[in-house]
Amino acid sequence: MNEYDKFLNKKVIKHESDGFVVSKDELNRNLFDWQKTVVSWSLFQGRCALFEDCGLGKTIQQIEWANHIYKHSDSNVLILTPLAVAQQTKREGLKFGIKLNVCRNQSDIRPGVNIANYEMIDHFDTNSFAGIVLDESSVLKNYSGKIKNKLMTAFKNTKYKLVCSATPAPNDLMEILNQSDFLGIMPSNEALARWFINDTMSFGSYRLKKHAVSDFWNWVQSWAVWINTPSDIGYSDCGYILPKVETIVHLIPNDKHDYSNGRLFNDCDVLNATNLYRELRNTAPKRCAKACEIVNNSSDSWVVWCNTNDESQRLTKGIDGAVELTGNMDVKKKEHILEDFANGNITRLVSKPKICSFGLNWQHINHQISVGINFSFEQKYQALKRLHRFGQINTVIDHVVISETEQQVFNIVKKKADLNSRYQSLMKCDADQYLNPQSKMKNLRKFSGTDKMEIPIWMRLAA
Repeated sequence: MNEYDKFLNKKVIKHESDGFVVSKDELNRNLFDWQKTVVSWSLFQGRCALFEDCGLGKTIQQIEWANHIYKHSDSNVLILTPLAVAQQTKREGLKFGIKLNVCRNQSDIRPGVNIANYEMIDHFDTNSFAGIVLDESSVLKNYSGKIKNKLMTAFKNTKYKLVCSATPAPNDLMEILNQSDFLGIMPSNEALARWFINDTMSFGSYRLKKHAVSDFWNWVQSWAVWINTPSDIGYSDCGYILPKVETIVHLIPNDKHDYSNGRLFNDCDVLNATNLYRELRNTAPKRCAKACEIVNNSSDSWVVWCNTNDESQRLTKGIDGAVELTGNMDVKKKEHILEDFANGNITRLVSKPKICSFGLNWQHINHQISVGINFSFEQKYQALKRLHRFGQINTVIDHVVISETEQQVFNIVKKKADLNSRYQSLMKCDADQYLNPQSKMKNLRKFSGTDKMEIPIWMRLAA
């Protein structure tokens, strides 16, 4: 290897292990072999990400990770989850023989692994935990968001960190950088400067430098596992083949005449939020009536997704046996409704994806209906994945009721879905990295913002 090759190799940056070795034999016997591989790797990493598709068992993996962090450090660990997922996580832990403590403030903390909702973060002394797990860590996606900044500050000094999400970059590839930033692997601004460039074709956005694509994904792979099925890391997919999704789109004819606000014709351009929500208001009666007709003509259990309060009220009133879950309800009432829906006491739930489409397991039903759509691929994907996840045995029937003008938004969401699939294909897993994590730590250089550039000999001689 010549001096220039050595110089280039020194510039390769990957995440270095900060964890400890736990053999697969020491892990919970209820874990599948591929899950043991991932958990063993994540414990060795110490700070890392599990970007696994919905239903692959991220919950039990993060519980087992947290339990071993507690045993190793003899200090408490906190798992933060979306609304109502804490109790579900506790039940999951009990199935695998791990006792978890659901808490709402610091006084509720018990030795071991503790769980709380994100809404309760201000009620804890976050410096008292040796480890933190963020379930549905796409909460970090907003670069300057309030929740992201709060979590960054609260767990800046936490030694062990795990982030888990099926959609780490639902809108923009740079959102992955926020996951890295939280984990303390590389500040997002450093990563942005290293691998990205201003996209002159799209104002205010960035894209990967063409020559940096391979290097960027190799870096991500050094601290994250991103898989759709166990075969992505060399295991069999037996038992992980999902049933089909049958999407049925109901197009509501658009009324071309709209005399409100002095307009003679309806503006069909809904490619911004203002116009879209105006269109949703105008078409709500017809869309909701169609949705009520579809659900009431069925004897099945349903989850009914909507975007506005007006839609939610219309649907609850028009659907037999419907129970509405709204954002202004207190946390206990929300949790009670979601518990009743999960155990079958409620058979028709009406809510918004942003309220309860993350982390919940609803494989007991296979019918859902989206009344209208917005620009969020993540919300649509996560809403569908409450039903279409491993453990579902029936074809999932996905009804979408939209007006003709909403087709533009529907197509945008489909493009985002295609982009997400492309990201996953670029994250080509090196199975040996997870099977033999210690062997992969050789010759890797840990990032440091204070690293000094070393001028190679050939450049010094040339001078």
